Amino acid sequence: MPKTEPQRQRTIYLIVLIIGLLSFIGGTLLSPPDPELVVPMVFLIVLLAALEFLPLRLFENQFSMIPLILFSAALIYGSGSALWACLIGITTSIVLQFTFPQRFTTSLPNNQKNLRAGIFDFGINSFVLVASLSLFGLVQGVLSLDFVSDEIWLSILGAGIFYGGLHGATYSILSQLSSKGSVSQNRWDMLALLSLEILPVFFGFISLLFFSIIGDQALIIVGVAIFALALLVFYLGAPRKNLERRLQELSALGEISKVLSSDIDLERLLNSIQVQVTKLLNVDNFYVALLDPVDKQIWYPLAVKHGRRQAWQRRPLTDRLTDRVILDGEPILIPSDGRHELSKIGLPVGEDAPFAWIGVPLITSKQIIGCLALFSLSPGAGFTDEDLNLLNILSGQTSVAIEIAL
Repeated sequence: MPKTEPQRQRTIYLIVLIIGLLSFIGGTLLSPPDPELVVPMVFLIVLLAALEFLPLRLFENQFSMIPLILFSAALIYGSGSALWACLIGITTSIVLQFTFPQRFTTSLPNNQKNLRAGIFDFGINSFVLVASLSLFGLVQGVLSLDFVSDEIWLSILGAGIFYGGLHGATYSILSQLSSKGSVSQNRWDMLALLSLEILPVFFGFISLLFFSIIGDQALIIVGVAIFALALLVFYLGAPRKNLERRLQELSALGEISKVLSSDIDLERLLNSIQVQVTKLLNVDNFYVALLDPVDKQIWYPLAVKHGRRQAWQRRPLTDRLTDRVILDGEPILIPSDGRHELSKIGLPVGEDAPFAWIGVPLITSKQIIGCLALFSLSPGAGFTDEDLNLLNILSGQTSVAIEIAL
């Protein structure tokens, strides 16, 4: 049987983790970390953990600014010290996000997403760093050299260019492979990636020049500059994310409008809505529940769970989330931690109780005819008010079309 998308993604992240660990072991053996470098390593760990909280979104994946300082640290202190700081820094950021999700995330927390991003960053950076420095004979850092000659500067330039090129290519390929669909290769993302991949060699030269003058403080100065740059890019990227979200919503609404403007077929209509909504909200659990006003029963013209079509049976109107949306005519949003929320509002917690749930009523000019709902069965995944607004917009179009189709 062919692998499903989640299986393929798990396989890719496992391969990335294994390659990262092998590179980490190789880099440590080739250049063991110096236990006397306590102060610069502590600073580097804190900086790398902080950079993990400020990713830039490129090619529908998170791009971390870690390479900008990791290359400089490895040039000065060797691959072993840099890789250990990278491992501890990324692990620290993941632990903090798991322990204090509301404090250390700017949006709805998603523990699985944070863990995958950490694995992605560690695996790519470890592999690219060891490969680049080993190829140009710099794996032990310049501190191991008696003096820095012109040939060494050429080697550093070559290693930096190779590092940026290999990192960019690896990131792009893995982003494509790990995505659920085709990755949008837009011009802005490509230009941003090329610009960012040039910076490691630039900061590498700056760090070495400062290091020859002021020693370990060079890493602190360059690190603070990189953190300021990452902070600026992160917050400047927020309006772009909102714009992309609006464009995606308009595109989805346009696709659904095409279906609505043609001969209305309920099956085709609901399939189109399901495809567009799950693509936008990145969740593969979706259903439409309709109320039969004659026998007061709920029936499901479309139900998808884990991306697979379900044949849910008719059932009596009871006191479930779907039923409350239909009876009250009001949307319900459980953004995360669904089991806790379900117990608070008095609904039974069953084996398949969702971790997050969102549902909006389908209302025509005369009555409430059903509910449009999404749910997540993954711990840490959830929905936002923006998702609720999108479903409310869709429900208006969908309600009239369903009424005509029926």
